[in-house]
Amino acid sequence: MAEAETAARRAYRLPPCPAWDVEGMERWLEDMAERGFFLAKDGFFAGFAVFDCGEPKRVKYRLAGAQNPGGFFRDDMGAPDGEQLELSRRYDWEYLDRRGEFHIYRCMDEDARELNTDPEVEALALNAVKKRRRRAMVWLLYWPIYLLVMARGGLVLATVAMKTWVMLLLILLLLWAAAEAFLELGYLRRFQRALRGEGASPPRRSPAAYFAGKFAPVLLTALLFAALLHTLGVTLDRSDRVALSRYAGDIPFATMADIAGGEVLDYIPSMTGLVADFNTVAERRDWLAPRILMYKEYADVTTTVRKLSGGLAVDWYECRSPGVARLLAKDIRRYAWSPFQKRYAPLELPPLPVDCAAAWRDMTHIATVVLQKGDRVLRATLSQWGPEEKLTLDQWALALAESMGG
Repeated sequence: MAEAETAARRAYRLPPCPAWDVEGMERWLEDMAERGFFLAKDGFFAGFAVFDCGEPKRVKYRLAGAQNPGGFFRDDMGAPDGEQLELSRRYDWEYLDRRGEFHIYRCMDEDARELNTDPEVEALALNAVKKRRRRAMVWLLYWPIYLLVMARGGLVLATVAMKTWVMLLLILLLLWAAAEAFLELGYLRRFQRALRGEGASPPRRSPAAYFAGKFAPVLLTALLFAALLHTLGVTLDRSDRVALSRYAGDIPFATMADIAGGEVLDYIPSMTGLVADFNTVAERRDWLAPRILMYKEYADVTTTVRKLSGGLAVDWYECRSPGVARLLAKDIRRYAWSPFQKRYAPLELPPLPVDCAAAWRDMTHIATVVLQKGDRVLRATLSQWGPEEKLTLDQWALALAESMGG
């Protein structure tokens, strides 16, 4: 019964300012107390402030920079040490909770002495907070570098693979977090100077601006996770793949029958199955590459010229512009080569009717070619098996290059 009464006499509010707005937080909590709302013990949870309701009263609240790092997995949940708690109680200040990098104290006696009587000492205490925030900024800068390393420098290829708008959401989140971190450090620096009497108090953010700043990254994060889950779902269930025999679109590059040359006499798919991606094509879209095809063909082809048994794998990109296509072709080669250059051997290609061409052989001895012509990019591998004479790299690379159009 007592617990139900306590719950009924509690109120929940969203703080109208960030944790590092020391003066704003103190003023808001004191204004709430004058309206009969008193911050509860451990009163901050999931972004909300929990208040006990009572008779309106003038109460003093103070925020002090935490000397120790906070964290959910700490035994003390980032609370002040025993000596600090004892000293605050001696002067009638009660520790309530921690929000961000600040401890929150309350005093019910208006005439009690201040929690920190020396502004210079209070300013020095903020150094630990600034140090932790600078360390957080270093980690924030680490993630773009990590993404570049994971993408092996291939930003265009990574953007096309994860979709342009997903990459933009990720960049916006990182920029937003960096802006918030710089804003926080700037506030703390100006607040320190004000405590020392070296300048005016830093300007406060309006509640509307603060709520907008809280809502925007939450919305961006939700959109980013939804996009990633959708992309992962499509990849796992292979819903974007179609059997070659049922694909109704046009294939804009040379297939195995085209590479073999002549009139087709017999065509037998040698492998089938969507799960293993045998004899399938997946069509995708992106802003940088409005049409993307992932093509995998395995067959025994007999023509009037030769018999060709093997598998052809092609990644085809129709890009937004020739400039994007050039960058994408370079990224494909860089992505393949950069981690294990010693496992790759460059191959010479004859003059081809394309703008850019590169070829290499990996440790499995399978050759890969990357061709770029205008706004189109093609990456292909051709595996050949069987007793018949094999096509040379020059022959099948030329067939693919000529199929890319004028």
